[in-house]
Amino acid sequence: MFLASWFGVVIGLLALLFVGLHKHGFKSIFKEFKQHLLEWRSLIFIPLATWAVTDFLKLIFGVPRPYLSLDITPLSMPGTFDSFPSGHSAFYMAIGFAVYRYHKKAGIIFMVLAAVLSISRIFIGVHYPSDILAGWLVAYLMYRLVKNK
Repeated sequence: MFLASWFGVVIGLLALLFVGLHKHGFKSIFKEFKQHLLEWRSLIFIPLATWAVTDFLKLIFGVPRPYLSLDITPLSMPGTFDSFPSGHSAFYMAIGFAVYRYHKKAGIIFMVLAAVLSISRIFIGVHYPSDILAGWLVAYLMYRLVKNK
């Protein structure tokens, strides 16, 4: 349950702290403020844009969640009844891509954390594997769109 719900908050906070403190601790926040501002902008814009796109796609596709279709009891109740694509998976993978844009090794770590969170969404019964993969694809496409600018 922690992986599927609160773990995402931990990932987001760790990413924000990492971007601000990764070089020289607290003094680097002010020393390299302009660079940190660019990174924070990516770290906020890419995931939020990804979330907006997944919400729009949910309106188009309207795929019911597994617990509704398969008559299983979910371990957590999601906010909406639309499953495809996974907004959580897309959002947290977008954080991984945003960090990766400036810090390759750390970005990979955040993507692995996002994958763990995403897979847990399948186990608690609120997403199909295709929802997760579609969410990751949306995150990647948004990352590529922003990266090219």
